[in-house]
Amino acid sequence: MSEHALSHVLIDPNRFNGEPYIRDTRFTVREILEMLARGRSTEEILEDHPPLRPVHIQAAAAFAVTLLEKQHGSHAASERLPEF
Repeated sequence: MSEHALSHVLIDPNRFNGEPYIRDTRFTVREILEMLARGRSTEEILEDHPPLRPVHIQAAAAFAVTLLEKQHGSHAASERLPEF
């Protein structure tokens, strides 16, 4: 898992009701994951939301995988995340 990508995710109980968010943006991890789940490509997300960079999309995905690993255990396949 990319520690660099994860360094872009912050949790502050005083911001976004404590939801994980992307450093120096107004986007939560959930918002980015929802855009991806609705079929938006990384390129579309970046075009529509200029403050975001590719590493931010990767950070949201990496955070979700890390959370799943903590809940359900680590699997070697999780190391093969798609590049964004």
